[in-house]
Amino acid sequence: MKGGLKNSVNTITAEIMMETGPANVIALARKLNIDTYIPEVPSIALGTAEISLLEMVEAYTAFSNNGYSVNSFGILRIENSNGDILYEQGSPKYGSVAFTEDVAAQITNMLQGVVNEGTGRSLRSIYGVHSDIAGKTGTTQNNADGWFIGYTPDFVAGVWVGAELPVIHFRTIALGSGAHMALPIFGKVVNEMENNKTLTNKYLSPFPLLTDSLLVAMDCPDFTLENPDKNIFDIVGDIFGKNDSAAIAKKEMKKSKKERKKTVEKKEKEGLFKRIGNLFRKKKKKYP
Repeated sequence: MKGGLKNSVNTITAEIMMETGPANVIALARKLNIDTYIPEVPSIALGTAEISLLEMVEAYTAFSNNGYSVNSFGILRIENSNGDILYEQGSPKYGSVAFTEDVAAQITNMLQGVVNEGTGRSLRSIYGVHSDIAGKTGTTQNNADGWFIGYTPDFVAGVWVGAELPVIHFRTIALGSGAHMALPIFGKVVNEMENNKTLTNKYLSPFPLLTDSLLVAMDCPDFTLENPDKNIFDIVGDIFGKNDSAAIAKKEMKKSKKERKKTVEKKEKEGLFKRIGNLFRKKKKKYP
């Protein structure tokens, strides 16, 4: 799972969806303050629900708040011309518990891998961000939308780049991925924060270390494809149970038999034409 998040291997996301079911995913989204309509279909694992940037940022607050999401608000304080406080928001309002503190810590550890080694590593290599950051890039079909959401224990920010209509999009993922569209904006904002001591002390504190039990739980081999030649259709077929090993073997044997038959027929034809050619050449020599 860590390797899937780190490298944006969506087939792993699809497999987890098939194991958990869309209904459970939607139920968790509701606990994370996502109120937008989400269709109960497997494709929501690949981002087919139209969720706003605000809702996505609210959902990510649970990762840095030990499983509790935070209800957002726009107004901190209202004062009159004399400086008298007419309204003050007060402390943040926490939502329901979405998951345990241990789960939040494990997700954060995996999303740190995205920034340190995965699709978000340009935060380090290009934009020079050195603070503890966890985050995730995102790219929709045809490069119509680019996403990056990043966070620390005290700060969550999201960037979406796109148009109102998905027909307006980048031609290639080289320009249109979330790592190239949205991540640079986040990177430059955090750069400014790192250059300000007050903001650094307030918002860019390091993540706590994993406990020994969580370190053991996270100690597993990194993701690699068992068969590098497998394409996405093969893997999706595996997920839906359509790639039965016996059926595949039978199919391969049948294919091999056909190929051998074609090869034999080809050689027989080549031999026939060669013999006919030799016959005419012999006659030509015998009767000049």
